[in-house]
Amino acid sequence: MIGRGFSEKSGGFLDRIHPLLTLVLSLAIVINGLLWREPGSLAAYFGVIVTIMLWSRLGKPMARMARFILPLALFIGMVNYLGFRDPVTAFLSGIRICLFGLSYVFFSATTTPAELVGALGGRVPPKMALGLIIAFRFIPVMLKELQDIRTASLLRPVRSSAPVWDRVYRAVLVPFVFRLVSISDEIYAGIVTRGFCDECTRSQYREFPWRRIDVGAVLFVVATVSLAVIL
Repeated sequence: MIGRGFSEKSGGFLDRIHPLLTLVLSLAIVINGLLWREPGSLAAYFGVIVTIMLWSRLGKPMARMARFILPLALFIGMVNYLGFRDPVTAFLSGIRICLFGLSYVFFSATTTPAELVGALGGRVPPKMALGLIIAFRFIPVMLKELQDIRTASLLRPVRSSAPVWDRVYRAVLVPFVFRLVSISDEIYAGIVTRGFCDECTRSQYREFPWRRIDVGAVLFVVATVSLAVIL
């Protein structure tokens, strides 16, 4: 399955980073991609991020994400090239889409939902913590549903003279939208049946101390953001 494994921890050194800091780092990856405007610098930054993630055993989740994000990056780059007739703009837009995918892989493969909730603790309202978990879990669920729909269409091949877009609309988009609505109902039912309460007091049994690797991660973010702004 495409979405399988995104919630599994990689086992690399990035797993030791504080859960809240992994959230900040994932956002910093996207922000840095927007700040770099020189193709060579952005390509170098992209290479550094890929190297660090491969070093931390994130190759498998990166490969799974690449099956979805690379076609999207190529499509966005092509649209930008046709619109602006500028290969630099097309290249920058494609790399930025890839960085968005890497940021999600980095966060989801190094931090579990339970760790995120535990680290958030009483720092944010429970509704906000729940919203963050649902948002970060959406992508693997979405990918899995698309894979299931594709598998179902291959198991019952139907010849049709209808245009391609019409077949895609009927065979992919319609069942995908209905499935998302069904999933949202299931999530709501699960929240209600588990007695979720915004004012309830929650116990916390696990501590999340700050380590040396967290200091290194902060310095890396500060250095890359500073370079992106200066250059």
